[in-house]
Amino acid sequence: MKISICTPAYNAEKNIPQLLDSIVSQTMDPNEFEVIVVDDKSTDNTIRVLKQYRKKIKKLRIYRRFINSGGPGKPRNQAMKRARGEYIFFADADDYLGKESLQRMYDYAIKHSSEVLIGKYKGVNGRGVPKSMFKKNTPDVDPASEDARLVYTFTPQKLFKRSLIKKHKLRFLTDIKASEDQYFYMKALIYANKISVLADYDYYYLVKHEGDHASASSMTAKEKYYITGMIANEINIGIKEEHRKKRLMAEFINRHFDYSRMTRFTISKKTEAEKQEWMNELRKFVLRYVSPQVDELVYPHVQIRLLFIRNNDYKNLHLFEKEEKQLDGNCYAANGNIYADLESLKDYSVDKSLMMMNYKNKIHHFAETIQVVDNQFSIKGTLKYSLLKSVQNAKLRMTGVFVHRATKKEKVFKPLSCENNYFSFKIAYTQLIEENEDFGVWDFFIDTEIEGFHGRSRLGSKKNPYKYPRDTFSINHSSQSSFSAKIYFTHPLSNVSVDIKRIEKVEVSKCVRQSDNLKFILENKIFYFSEDSNILLKTDNKTFALPFSIEHDFLNINTILSIYIANLAEISSELERSASFYLENNDLAIINRKGEALSLNTLRPFLANNN
Repeated sequence: MKISICTPAYNAEKNIPQLLDSIVSQTMDPNEFEVIVVDDKSTDNTIRVLKQYRKKIKKLRIYRRFINSGGPGKPRNQAMKRARGEYIFFADADDYLGKESLQRMYDYAIKHSSEVLIGKYKGVNGRGVPKSMFKKNTPDVDPASEDARLVYTFTPQKLFKRSLIKKHKLRFLTDIKASEDQYFYMKALIYANKISVLADYDYYYLVKHEGDHASASSMTAKEKYYITGMIANEINIGIKEEHRKKRLMAEFINRHFDYSRMTRFTISKKTEAEKQEWMNELRKFVLRYVSPQVDELVYPHVQIRLLFIRNNDYKNLHLFEKEEKQLDGNCYAANGNIYADLESLKDYSVDKSLMMMNYKNKIHHFAETIQVVDNQFSIKGTLKYSLLKSVQNAKLRMTGVFVHRATKKEKVFKPLSCENNYFSFKIAYTQLIEENEDFGVWDFFIDTEIEGFHGRSRLGSKKNPYKYPRDTFSINHSSQSSFSAKIYFTHPLSNVSVDIKRIEKVEVSKCVRQSDNLKFILENKIFYFSEDSNILLKTDNKTFALPFSIEHDFLNINTILSIYIANLAEISSELERSASFYLENNDLAIINRKGEALSLNTLRPFLANNN
């Protein structure tokens, strides 16, 4: 057996069919995995629903608890005890799997001898999911590495080797109200010989449902720091190398203060008695498990908290937490950094680096207009640093940067204007296409600088609606060749990019004669010819230079090139004699199939899509 899927279920009749259907549709051979569901004494029709899937899932085993456990820990442990697979995957009843998940995860784990494998999550219905660790497939990740970010996903929906679970007696805690999975997962990270990350597919879909997730807010201070202390203790005893131990502890402490809803208790708790209780329990935890050397490795705002906690300084901890909520617009830039003025530290002699808030600064931008102007990319908008006061933000200097996605080549452009956080750029596409390797996707950034502090931002995620249809492109020509330039917005962040492709032919639906004009109608094409384009009409024997204009707005779905011809009779007779016909913009050509009738009223050319 390759994989055992272990699932706790409680009153899951409405949601669990989606999970089970996703299991039915797996690409892995159904003989190679099993599904173990432990019903936690449901009061609805969960059992009836499960039994309906016995014919669909070949190796489905259902177990029933006769006493409700109050949480998923005991059912998970029961399922895990009965598992026979080489690997165990923990799935919750209200989530579901990607179709290829089991096969992909197992193949990768076997190939790289993974003992823990973390597949990329996808949030559904607004469910937030961790993303920072899913940059690329990585066969061997050190959880103590600052870049790994593995402590930022505490959920158990991962692939665990069963031999690892047995060897280190991994179990879910059953005597607490929430966070029972954190200890299991962290212990697995500590003792696994190899941890892998898969980022190339949506492996597990975490679904948000109203009111069905236990809240950590119900935990008491003692309960919170009981589980937190158990995890910290495992780090201290389980990792032998001192530098890795301190590094992982620092990552764990960073996560605790940034993502635990209870760590800002001086603000969130209502009574002074509650606040003092949380301060006491937190201080006991820090003094017992967190060595002073770890303080030097955590984020500055966490280091400040630890300073107050070690000194039992509730007053200034509370003041700092209020100051931290009001950092935006209350910092200053100097000597290449951004600093906060903190009243809470006035009684302490600390290095200035502790007030450095570079990592907390965000670049706020808004694109007012993104448009095609002649053969140029044009963008206007505003940009500022979140932490800086308005008087400093007004001094921001900016440059536009196009970065080629494949070659990583960068091209830097000065703005047309840059004043009081407002910017305007116009960049000719021909400036991007100077060599053959320049064709492809260019991502647009804005580089900023103030008082030696630098920032780079992708642009376009916050903007006014793009006024053009999605497939609009402009036709240009350079010394290399004619090309199309299409502005588009990346998924899912909607940042602005430009796709530049060689273009040889554009299809024409028909060509009609009206008085002294030829009209070439290009259906379902939305494009823009720059003003200096050269349209040439070629036959086998002659070439005619044709001035042209675009009838109607170029955004219309049926674009019409209207060409005035002074000597229409001569061209008409030449077309009738020719074996081939071309309409060109440099080497941009519209061409018919050789031998077709070339009536000016019913021209049906050979079609070649610009893509």
